Amino acid sequence: LFALKTIRKAPWRQPPTSRTSVQYYHSKLRNELEVMRKIGSSLSIVYLYDSFEDDDAVHLLMDLCTGGELLGRIRAGMSYSEADAAELVRSVLRTAAQCHSRGIIFRDIKPDNFLFERPEPGSPLKATDFGLAGLIKPGERLARRCGTPSYMAPEVINRNYGEEADVWSCGVILYQMLFNRRPFGHDQSQEQILHAGTIRHAKEVDFPQTPKVSAECKDFIKRCLAYRKEDRPDVPTAARDPYMTYVKPGSE
Repeated sequence: LFALKTIRKAPWRQPPTSRTSVQYYHSKLRNELEVMRKIGSSLSIVYLYDSFEDDDAVHLLMDLCTGGELLGRIRAGMSYSEADAAELVRSVLRTAAQCHSRGIIFRDIKPDNFLFERPEPGSPLKATDFGLAGLIKPGERLARRCGTPSYMAPEVINRNYGEEADVWSCGVILYQMLFNRRPFGHDQSQEQILHAGTIRHAKEVDFPQTPKVSAECKDFIKRCLAYRKEDRPDVPTAARDPYMTYVKPGSE
């Protein structure tokens, strides 16, 4: 079985306000196709088998994932043990590592963009929606601010970032899975986070008293959410971190 994703070329209910907004939307659409073709086959990414278009839309023939979004399970109040959360975030990190190895930065790592292949427990997690992904060379710094503010690294807000920005987003996801809230700006809308400068001031991570998590877990999250990008591990290092493969007994 396959999934057919149809994306309208003109999705606006009202006429667009400018030619620039139309060009941006169409470039985002083309970008998603190009990135997915460049990534190719992967167990942790929704595979694009083919694409075709007509006058009104672009149609993508993709892997069928029936387990729903990771965000849906978080919002449903699903309780994740450290071991389960670490396993899923390790999958997210592996996805980011595969992208980086192909010269691609994801730039929009968030629970909305990861689907479970099946509804059953233990189902693989697969990345989807690469509309904001971009090409990047080793050591290159990017200036285009894009993504979802609550998952953006400070340097993305400041328009001077590289691959380490994806690590920050993974740290946000791990925190959110364990505590069912975002580490910064949880009670703010995305617009409020951006306009209030919430991420610019996100220099220290606070942890709720419950649920209890191990010191190793807190340390890993703090390193992923290090304000200075130089203090953050890169994606392969984070994926190989001992915490990602070992959970302290009693932290379940």
